[in-house]
Amino acid sequence: MASPQNVSPPELNTLSIEVVDEIGTLTLRRPDVFNAMDPEMIGELSVAAPWLADRARLRALIITGEGRAFSAGGDVNWFRRGVAEEGVDLPSEVRRGADVLHQAIVDFRRIPYAVIGAINGVAAGAGFSLALMCDTRIASTEASFACAYGRIGASPDGGMTYFLPRVVGPARATELLLNDPLISADQALEMGIVSK
Repeated sequence: MASPQNVSPPELNTLSIEVVDEIGTLTLRRPDVFNAMDPEMIGELSVAAPWLADRARLRALIITGEGRAFSAGGDVNWFRRGVAEEGVDLPSEVRRGADVLHQAIVDFRRIPYAVIGAINGVAAGAGFSLALMCDTRIASTEASFACAYGRIGASPDGGMTYFLPRVVGPARATELLLNDPLISADQALEMGIVSK
């Protein structure tokens, strides 16, 4: 049996977990679609999060996205498929996906060491939620943030209504959710969404 320090990360397709000197990096790996979350990625987040919370022996975790985006949020192509294909119960599929994502975020929050969001590009919708659940966030100059739910006629999920008011305050959170502006890295720093 492997010692706790030598427990290998789970094998994943849409995510990768690398560990160097007790610092883990979780990378979202669907760069061709700006790391948008489809059922496979959401499922893999629900595998990675409890592993990181319960089995990984780390001092810190960095979460980032491969390519030009942190995460564009839910994969709109997945939503479109549900509208276009016969026999697909889109509301049930989206609800199931949201439930799995919410449990993954609960598991991420159980991690007993620092979780740092390295926001390398757009973080929108559920991608913004994933960034907000990190203990702290650092943004590249190319980073941007958007609630994005109102643009597709959906209510915020992924913990956004929990995390956003705690990060920017209730009044600012309400303003951001209702107006849904594109927030630049400089604006995010000014609002306290990121620390650098």
